[in-house]
Amino acid sequence: MSSKTVVLSIGALLAASFISFITLSPSYKNALGAKFYYETGDYETAYKLSSSAYHKDVYNKLAHTVMVQSEISQKYAIYIARSNGYLENIQKISKSGKISKVNLDKIRMMCDIAVSDYKELKPSNLTDPSLQEEAKIIKDKFLTLQKELF
Repeated sequence: MSSKTVVLSIGALLAASFISFITLSPSYKNALGAKFYYETGDYETAYKLSSSAYHKDVYNKLAHTVMVQSEISQKYAIYIARSNGYLENIQKISKSGKISKVNLDKIRMMCDIAVSDYKELKPSNLTDPSLQEEAKIIKDKFLTLQKELF
């Protein structure tokens, strides 16, 4: 048997053992599922699966990474949804005609909350750039609104 054949055989054996380990280990199976959900934008399911995988095996780096990134991405998604709700409320107030002092205070408060909530978000190199950019655009809208109204 030549040395080339031995090296190829050992490589194939290692690859097979690696694949069987990943497919048979519940921790890594959950981590891979979590990675899939994270990539498709379902951050809540990704967090649940990766958290489960991490608690089964605390040395599972994939599970830990996906768990942390899913938590960060969830915060961005919640910020975007909440801020869009504020923008809708502000638009309803502005369409109602003359803006009263009470409504002006509501708008100021929504702007303050949206801007301060953005400051609490922790950007990461692994977080979806489009998610980060969308949050930044929304924050900029609130800053512009603050400058124009107050």
